[in-house]
Amino acid sequence: HGEIVFEQCVVDDDAVLGQVGQGFAYAQARLEPARLSHCMRFIGRASRAMEIAQQYAAQRESFGQRLADLQQVQAMVADSHIDLHASRLMVRDCARKMDAGESVKHDSA
Repeated sequence: HGEIVFEQCVVDDDAVLGQVGQGFAYAQARLEPARLSHCMRFIGRASRAMEIAQQYAAQRESFGQRLADLQQVQAMVADSHIDLHASRLMVRDCARKMDAGESVKHDSA
């Protein structure tokens, strides 16, 4: 990310958003919901990737067997489903806490 630095910048009192010196705190307050939103998008992408991988494994053959019939492939798919499910649960729990007005500083990190 880029960085913008303002030196000796004067702003009229009526043009200040919030309180002077509280910009970092305001930015931090917006990070929690933004992180949650990013996680939701990533879970959607991961879900679609799982669908594609399962379709591929069901069609692709190697050494005379479908990849989907190989135990190691089944184990990898199962592990991925577990990770995806856990991710969904964590996002839902974080969203529930945010809706209740609780801090999700650590949950969303």
